[in-house]
Amino acid sequence: MIKHSLKSIRMVALAGLMALALGCAPMEKTPTPGSEPTSTVAPGETPKATPPRATSTPSAGSTNNIIIGVEYVIVDNQGQIDAQADLFSEAGFRSAKPIPEAYSWGSMQSGPDADINFTKLDRYVRTFQEAGFTETTLGLKSHSAWASVDHSQLNSNNAAPKPEYRGLYVDWVTAVVERYDHDGVDDMPGLLYPIRHYEIGSEFSSYEPEPVDEYLEML
Repeated sequence: MIKHSLKSIRMVALAGLMALALGCAPMEKTPTPGSEPTSTVAPGETPKATPPRATSTPSAGSTNNIIIGVEYVIVDNQGQIDAQADLFSEAGFRSAKPIPEAYSWGSMQSGPDADINFTKLDRYVRTFQEAGFTETTLGLKSHSAWASVDHSQLNSNNAAPKPEYRGLYVDWVTAVVERYDHDGVDDMPGLLYPIRHYEIGSEFSSYEPEPVDEYLEML
């Protein structure tokens, strides 16, 4: 289990600010009529129309062309999440990315017949959104002790899903996107903003060292 004290979190935040340009797409603070936020959808799925999200009023002169946020937020327990949400919000950040291992496929679904457990991810999303974070980036790691081709702890030789579990992998990605897309269908209770930014895997060639053709198949 990864443990961080508030002091160590503050030192890291102040030393490096943990700043990362998480995306270059415009972030619409004031939606225009007919505009819709976008989200990743699984292969074969039809994107659903989503209502404009409620956001804060942008500051004067803001161009909103670059999203600046922090990574990787530790989400082991509520105390950690609260401390980081308060610290980073006070510093002015409005976007964040939680550490992907905490909600990898295998962490959220213990077996092929098990339900998908959103408890840990919901806790992070709810706390950070209530603290004023309007943007979130989620790295969806396929690592699973039962579904990956070759899995071992945080690293693996091939974390792509085995052929017989590719359908369940699609179901997992679809379920995550659906829960946080803010379209009024199967959303997380209390969701304030849609999650629009996703990664398939994390750090290709290091944490995602699978053969390129298998990664592209997963993608």
